[in-house]
Amino acid sequence: MNKRLLIGLTVAALLTLVVVPLTVQPQSIEQLYLVNSPIGGGLTKLFRVEINSGSSVANLYPLPAVNGLDPGEIPFTTVHALAASIDGKKLYVIDKYINTVKGGTGQLGYYDLATPSWWVIDYVKHSGSIVPGIVCAAFSPDGILYAASEITDSLYIVDPNTAIATLVGEVRNKADDTTVNVVGADMVFAADGTLYFWTNRIDAPRGLYKLEIPDPIPDSVYGTYIGETKRIPDTFFFFTGMAIRANGIGDLVGSNKDNNEMIVYSKTDASLIAMLPMYLNGSQFDHQYGDMTVGQLGICTRTIGYWKNHPWNGQTVNICGETVDEELGMQILWDARGKDFSMFFAQLVAAKLNTYDSSGVPVIDDALAWLCSQPDIFTKDGELNWHKSFDSKDQKQVASTHWEALDKFNNEYHCEDR
Repeated sequence: MNKRLLIGLTVAALLTLVVVPLTVQPQSIEQLYLVNSPIGGGLTKLFRVEINSGSSVANLYPLPAVNGLDPGEIPFTTVHALAASIDGKKLYVIDKYINTVKGGTGQLGYYDLATPSWWVIDYVKHSGSIVPGIVCAAFSPDGILYAASEITDSLYIVDPNTAIATLVGEVRNKADDTTVNVVGADMVFAADGTLYFWTNRIDAPRGLYKLEIPDPIPDSVYGTYIGETKRIPDTFFFFTGMAIRANGIGDLVGSNKDNNEMIVYSKTDASLIAMLPMYLNGSQFDHQYGDMTVGQLGICTRTIGYWKNHPWNGQTVNICGETVDEELGMQILWDARGKDFSMFFAQLVAAKLNTYDSSGVPVIDDALAWLCSQPDIFTKDGELNWHKSFDSKDQKQVASTHWEALDKFNNEYHCEDR
């Protein structure tokens, strides 16, 4: 019997392994990227994505120009697979090949963010033939590049140095052992090693899965179905790509071409969290086909002391439906005391700044849910009552438990100097 490795950890393990011991240093800024390939021809473009919870939009910024092309452009035309190296310095793309008269070249290339420059490796081949229909790609935390094909419905390991592909296995539904049709969308590794996968195929069933990598390979790649994200009960999202927020510890975000939005959704049950229109240079962006990726996995955490002495650079956080900007946030951070709710608020503000106001981090989500359920958390004027006195010893004890957990999180991996 083949031994299988489930790529995933429990929530309890996530709390103790929020920052993964990678061979490179975690990042102090969120790294999200989008690739866009025009329908009907034209060059593909690469963008950095900045999610702004305060303005409820996703701003796109083209990457610096290479090879005499326009900013963001690369000389591929049909990219549906994008993956960042584990150090976050290279963006690997695969030009989707269908046949000799349809699709892209089937080549693997990468954009070097540090230089910047563009490089082509070779054709992605398995057993001497180009792998057709590659629409998903992601690096695992241990540096293995995986890719999936919508033609073969299979997962491959791709050598980033040679583009040689090794078959991992066909993607199958664990519930009934049937083939999962790999259509569009994407896959992404979380910082804890969980591999999330989304297919747009309606009878797959459509939606979010957790995949298990077989050991040894090749063998079936079993997926556990989680659910489907919907705008309303009868309207689904067509995702071109998928990434994970807070550099691998937050919830998922998908690029939706039908409404030109970034869709934030729960990695736990696929429920909808937020819909953020994509903007480029102040105008809504017309997203067509493409993919997404998260950059380097793992975050830097900073304390109250850091955030009250450094600019937020436009960041805001949302607490119980209210936006906390830098002006209000500084008041909370500087006036934090253990005798009332101000210390709870201060630790929560710092934690949300550390995770770019992302949902999906249990220690933050739990603290926020409890806080928002407390009476008189707003003043009569509708403002956050962040210096509210405790109503009872029991309330103070629960608050202390939460802010101590948040303080531990904020001290998990210091990066005050970066």
